[in-house]
Amino acid sequence: MMNGWFAKPTTCDVIGVVGYETKDTDILEAFRVTPQPGVPPEEAGAAVAAESSTGTWTTVWTDGLTSLDRYKGRCYNIEPVAGEENQYIAYVAYPLDLFEEGNVFGFKALRALRLEDLRIPISYIKTFQGPPHGIQVERDKLNKYGRPLLGCTIKPKVGLSAKNYGRAVYECLRGGLDFTKDDENRPFLILSTNSGQIGVLPNHAPIATAVDIGILRIRLNDQWVTMALMGGFARIGNNKITILVNDAEKSSDIDPEEAKQTLEIAEANLSKVEGKRQLIEANLSLRRARTRVEAINMLSQ
Repeated sequence: MMNGWFAKPTTCDVIGVVGYETKDTDILEAFRVTPQPGVPPEEAGAAVAAESSTGTWTTVWTDGLTSLDRYKGRCYNIEPVAGEENQYIAYVAYPLDLFEEGNVFGFKALRALRLEDLRIPISYIKTFQGPPHGIQVERDKLNKYGRPLLGCTIKPKVGLSAKNYGRAVYECLRGGLDFTKDDENRPFLILSTNSGQIGVLPNHAPIATAVDIGILRIRLNDQWVTMALMGGFARIGNNKITILVNDAEKSSDIDPEEAKQTLEIAEANLSKVEGKRQLIEANLSLRRARTRVEAINMLSQ
């Protein structure tokens, strides 16, 4: 690890934070936290965990539609930083299903927040080996150095004509931004990512994202093309999508009988495994098998 933050006990009960035993499948993060005056460190740590996972600013009825206990982030330890006043290292564990450090960096309960380190579980590394290059290549392509890369999301999210949307993008780039982006789903390209399913709009800003085991659907010449992807990395820009994957198959190339047999074998193997490592591998095999069958079923849609 970068600073060796995680070479520490994984269970604790420190300054009011409920002890939690981390799992091999958890993504662990170490945040350097400076709370606002009057905010207890345990409250700041809990706020980081909640705001970056299932927390909301008010009670909503849709909380009852899912298992918050399964998906929520947990602040399982807080330690003061030696020699620094009012600074703490907050250790947060996220389930692999839900990982997003997100806009927590602008949370009002904190004066300052920095992600110091993270531990990535084996199951995640096996799915995606990492991007093909780092930030230096991005800077070389944009010819921007010595400062953060700046971007924005076009608002309103819906309702703008193509002309006015283009005008907004032009004004943003002309004003000094490096890129614009759009978060809304569109029916032209549908891709499964580690943060959920996304849709991509043609003639828009580049998007880079980790690809989950799942389905890729793209509309070409008024027809949907469906593929089963086995995890990787996607870059979308200039009406072109480049996907680096561990494996991929067009739905029309998958043998239905072989795919169903593979699924049955994967389901049977899951019930026989022993040990966490074997369980992770068996679950990945089952997800791959289910994705191939799902791709076949989409041929008739």
